[in-house]
Amino acid sequence: MSKARSSDFFNLTVFDETFFNFIKAKVIGMYGAKREGFNDLYKRNPDIVSGIDPEPVLEIFQIDNLNLITLTRLSLVTKFSNKYSLLPADAINLAVMKTHDITNLASNDSDFERVDWIKLYKPKKE
Repeated sequence: MSKARSSDFFNLTVFDETFFNFIKAKVIGMYGAKREGFNDLYKRNPDIVSGIDPEPVLEIFQIDNLNLITLTRLSLVTKFSNKYSLLPADAINLAVMKTHDITNLASNDSDFERVDWIKLYKPKKE
């Protein structure tokens, strides 16, 4: 991680995954659906997401010292996807990290255990 500043970083893929999982959890809670049934429920009735308040997600990403960073080298995405057998969203995260010299990652995604140049922190699940 860069020593120049004391900040935490995220990219749009992280926002996408966080917001998607927030919506999914809300819909499951409201409709008593199973996690596996979310996609079918949404396809049948896309309006189920229109009433969900996104403010809690926006608040998370407005924490002090939390910065949105972008990706400039798309070739890293395909390289990391192939090298570490990752799907695109995870490969995008790695490419952004590499582009900005970030080596610490907090994630419970075990796919990142295959990446030899990062320090993976696994937050406790509740």
